[in-house]
Amino acid sequence: MNISQNALNTLPDSINKLRKLKRIYLEDNKLKTLPENITDLVTLECLRLDYNTLNTLPDSIGQMKKLMALGLGNNKLKSIPESIGDLANLKDLGLNDNALSTLPDNIRKLRNLEELDLQSNKLKSLPESIGDLANLQYLDLNHNVLNVLPESISQMKKIDVT
Repeated sequence: MNISQNALNTLPDSINKLRKLKRIYLEDNKLKTLPENITDLVTLECLRLDYNTLNTLPDSIGQMKKLMALGLGNNKLKSIPESIGDLANLKDLGLNDNALSTLPDNIRKLRNLEELDLQSNKLKSLPESIGDLANLQYLDLNHNVLNVLPESISQMKKIDVT
């Protein structure tokens, strides 16, 4: 389902009735929050929310166990719920152009993550556990305020350095 490039500022609570939905594109709208029950869409594999004005995510986002791609770039997120670590199938996580100053430690649980875009945030440091992302191939940390990298970053053997 593609509802991108509209002027949506809310989603109906009844969105959770779309039980067979696998992909939903909501980019370039005016969404500030998501209904908590969006996490009932347990068959969702791709959720694109880039270019909105989201400042929070539902704490229960970790219930969306089949998610493989989650796009949250160009929003106003200041933090990510701890439950993000429960998205075991996630391969692509876009968090660029937000206001993140920290990442939850349990990001380490995203063992299948291949791409992590964190550019243009306010990150001062990364959790030591980021080194546990053994399948990570792409990591963008451009335009942050990092003053040190964790030693564990050397464990990321699949990172493309070209």
